[in-house]
Amino acid sequence: MQLTRMGYREFVAFMAVSTMTIAMAIDVMLPALGEMKEAFGLEPSDNSIALTVTVYFVGLAVAQLGYGPLADHYGRKSVLYLGLGIYLLGAAGSTLAPSLTMLLISRFVWGVGAASMRVLGNTLVRDVFEGNRMARVMSLVMTVFLLGPIVAPLVGQGLLQLGSWRFVFGAGTALALVVFFWSFRLNETLNPADRLPLGFARTADAFRAVLGTHETLWFSLALTFVFGNLLMFLASSELLFDVVYDRADMFAVMFSATSLAGAAVALANARVVERIGASTMMRGAAVVSVAAGAMLTAVSLAGGGAPPFWLWWPLVTVLTTTFSILIPMGNTLAMQPMGHLAGVAAAVVGTLAMGGGSLLGAVVDRFLSDSVTPQSIAFLLFSAMALGCIAVARRGREGVRRAARTEDSVG
Repeated sequence: MQLTRMGYREFVAFMAVSTMTIAMAIDVMLPALGEMKEAFGLEPSDNSIALTVTVYFVGLAVAQLGYGPLADHYGRKSVLYLGLGIYLLGAAGSTLAPSLTMLLISRFVWGVGAASMRVLGNTLVRDVFEGNRMARVMSLVMTVFLLGPIVAPLVGQGLLQLGSWRFVFGAGTALALVVFFWSFRLNETLNPADRLPLGFARTADAFRAVLGTHETLWFSLALTFVFGNLLMFLASSELLFDVVYDRADMFAVMFSATSLAGAAVALANARVVERIGASTMMRGAAVVSVAAGAMLTAVSLAGGGAPPFWLWWPLVTVLTTTFSILIPMGNTLAMQPMGHLAGVAAAVVGTLAMGGGSLLGAVVDRFLSDSVTPQSIAFLLFSAMALGCIAVARRGREGVRRAARTEDSVG
């Protein structure tokens, strides 16, 4: 497949910025959560404002089921433009929302729009690359993508100095417009001969094919628990900084530093994954995640729910940097067998991971108030479940390889 008129480096950069629109809608608003609580009359310990993150991810997860079949039928660029239009509508509604209810509705619409970038982020890369080469590109996209969380909270903090929390949502709108004009240089990567007809029966068959593929299913389930950790971290960290440690003023800088560490890990992964393999890298990152979760749980329990800040946050940082390996490798391994159904596969993988992760994160968020212990225990449990799913997926892959070797030797 021809890359695009962009060339390799520009293509990677475009994919990173496109997927960055997803994170920008979250990360830039994190420093504003405290002011948003006051604006809507919420108590400082009330974490209901975290629903602005949760409903966004619910919209992001659910809408992918629609974008996948559309991308396989109409092409990638048509779906990109549709999603960008809905994205801008949700951003405008969030900026002007007169009540928390309207804000939550607008955030859901915003997530629906962002879902197109989530589907196409995996689909376009799978159209052009495969195997460990695809894993390398996914890691490079993740490296650039993580510049968003580094810069976004600082941008959000700066915009708060200029005006109210409503100013903050303008950053996501600006980035979406950049993607729109930049996309004119993108070629359509779906071969006309590979377009799939629309129709409930055919779409249902495609979904069954994806869910019936052992690797795709189990790596998607692993990603579900990884996203559970990620979304819980995004929704609750600002609250814990403020309520547990009284360090709300440090949040933007510390969050950016953690994202910088994640970008460094993603870049290192991109350099070695073609030599070591995506599956091995993902399993190693999951082991580190479990170990960090166990240490967090131990120090949280020992510290009565408020361990020393400079012990707690570095451990959280270690755990969250594993996302920089787990997410791109999980997407690569789940998508690898699905080249002929890339759009539908990206939709199913994304819906399972983000939808399930949103629900897991939302459940834990309800238990958070003045202690980091619920978050620490959830980190450990979700990390262990992800590692278990990876083990099952890897056993299935080895079984297929052994069967293929046996068949070759018999033949």
